[in-house]
Amino acid sequence: MTDEPVQILDEEYTKLVIQKCEENHIWLNKLIYLYPSDEQKIKLAESILDKLKDKSTQIPSDLITSESEVMREMAVLIPVLYLRVNWS
Repeated sequence: MTDEPVQILDEEYTKLVIQKCEENHIWLNKLIYLYPSDEQKIKLAESILDKLKDKSTQIPSDLITSESEVMREMAVLIPVLYLRVNWS
């Protein structure tokens, strides 16, 4: 591959994960989501799928901590979405 991702430090990657979790936060009302309706489940699934479709919500695939060249090459195909979900 011509654009092989570079290896980054674990600390840098951890900072990116924390940043993306803060950006990709979903808060659920526990009273509603203990027994959600089909419509509520579909709405939640759609919001997650929207985040998966939006590359800005993901950690770019060219950032990887692996020392393995093969893993870095595979990373080009596999961007990662970190999502934080809580309920109260």
